[in-house]
Amino acid sequence: MIQEMMVKLQETMSRNHQELTNKIKKLDNEFDFIQEAIQKNEQKIKTVEVKAERTEKKLEQVDQRMMETNKNLEDSLVRLEMDRASFYLRFQNITEAKDEDLGKLVVELIAEILERDTQEVIREIDEAY
Repeated sequence: MIQEMMVKLQETMSRNHQELTNKIKKLDNEFDFIQEAIQKNEQKIKTVEVKAERTEKKLEQVDQRMMETNKNLEDSLVRLEMDRASFYLRFQNITEAKDEDLGKLVVELIAEILERDTQEVIREIDEAY
């Protein structure tokens, strides 16, 4: 009877040992699978980081080009406004001939009205503009 119990106990221990061995192998396989998945994820993360860096560089380049374009547009707008202002900056009742120097004519009229020398008026206009 003790021998039978010992045999049964050994059989049970052997089965338990076999089950544990199988479970350990299964865990090893799962661990290997998890490690492979981690490596794949790390590679994907690196790829995404590289793409993000490229995208960021491209965005910086686009931003730089946009700023340059904006500056060019602002400069063009200023020039257009200056052209428009010079167009509207005409004296009333002064007829302008085709080859006539309107600036000189205006200086002479201003000098005559202010009773000053034309060179003095030219200097003051140059200082103002």
